[in-house]
Amino acid sequence: MLNIIGVIGDDIPLLGSSARIATGLVAFILTLILAPLTIGIAWIAVRPLLGGAIIALGLALAGGFWFVARRKASREAPAPAAETAA
Repeated sequence: MLNIIGVIGDDIPLLGSSARIATGLVAFILTLILAPLTIGIAWIAVRPLLGGAIIALGLALAGGFWFVARRKASREAPAPAAETAA
């Protein structure tokens, strides 16, 4: 689904390669999060404990990515300017 971004970027050679790398990374992260959730839901019917553990793994991965992204965003945010008293 994300391949269209790389195809559009192929008009400029470096841009197309960069877009394919970025969309590949996004697809990989989404797969790491969604695959355990999907597999866990399927396993709940047969082995509920295993299915629950797989879902917990998927949620832990999602939480880890969210934590890292939030931490990185807080580091990149500009420091508030010190207000001076008049």
